[in-house]
Amino acid sequence: MLAENPKRIMSMFITDRTNEYGLYAISLVKNGEVKEVVIDDYFPCQDGSPCFSKANGNELWVLILEKCWAKLHGSYERIEAGHAHNVMTDLTGAPSHDFDIEDTGVDEVWNKLVTGERKGFLMACSAGTTNSSAELLESLGLVAEHSYGLLKVCEITNESGERIRLCLLRNPWGDFEWNGDWSDTSDLWTTDIKRQCGYNDEQGLFWMSYSDLCHYFCRIQICQVNDDYHYSFMKASHNRGSYSLMRLIVFHEGEHHISVSQKDERCFNRHSQYDYSNCRIIVMKIEEDSDSIDGLKVQYMKGAQGWDRESHAHFDHLPRGEYFVYVELDWNETTVDTEFCVTCYGASRTFFLRDEKSLFEQ
Repeated sequence: MLAENPKRIMSMFITDRTNEYGLYAISLVKNGEVKEVVIDDYFPCQDGSPCFSKANGNELWVLILEKCWAKLHGSYERIEAGHAHNVMTDLTGAPSHDFDIEDTGVDEVWNKLVTGERKGFLMACSAGTTNSSAELLESLGLVAEHSYGLLKVCEITNESGERIRLCLLRNPWGDFEWNGDWSDTSDLWTTDIKRQCGYNDEQGLFWMSYSDLCHYFCRIQICQVNDDYHYSFMKASHNRGSYSLMRLIVFHEGEHHISVSQKDERCFNRHSQYDYSNCRIIVMKIEEDSDSIDGLKVQYMKGAQGWDRESHAHFDHLPRGEYFVYVELDWNETTVDTEFCVTCYGASRTFFLRDEKSLFEQ
């Protein structure tokens, strides 16, 4: 999915040329923290070929990225499978959301997809077994519990005047394509419809109707990445029964996502009892008030709560200024490491402060 925009791949590579030392560095986001991961160019192989991801010709970037990803988690075994929206956040720093199609509603999900394509978001879908078996999916050219890139959505008009919603997907494996309606061999295609949707038959790409997508796929993942946005973070911690409070400085008005990132379960042994804790986040704007004792007052802006790896408070237009960010985690009894990150992803450069001195005070 990310490779559809090569600039997004290149932005992660600190080392973007081969070198005599065989060392490469990539910038990734893990547990909300921006980290520089350095590896050498020795890759696990068997029978003369890489054991895991395969390169396209003599390209190395996939193998380098995968090894950095494995090093960040402790082993290749720990990066097997997983959830696409979490990976998209770790690669871009942008907030990602996972939607159950049935629970969210097909029309609402479609609107999210249309908006996502228009804004250049990363989108994916997962083939599940909600209305079909794994065997049936395989007979149709789909793989159960497998993520597909969702590259394009469009609404076309056929010769009868009927409006049909179509989706363009990519299998990251590069083959094994959908063979139902609107597949490459489908007789539903006409020259006019191909023109309307910008059809091509590149290997690994396939079209299907939105109704079929909703039937054979169970979940949609959308990463709200914007190549012009800025990222800032602060690591914090508080004991069970306590809370954390920090200030956020926003220099320019615009869209911003303020989030709390808990430690990823992948960073722990698969047999550990680790689970995400309930998180509450409250954002309050700090304003001048001559009638108060300290000359300040706070205005509630938004709150969020959840049990997921990330909890998000989204602002379409967050004004320039200074904010309190209150974070409270109801740590589970099995939680030992109570460290987390508070992050901000948005149109303006921002940063967090632990002290209470206002940068905007004259």
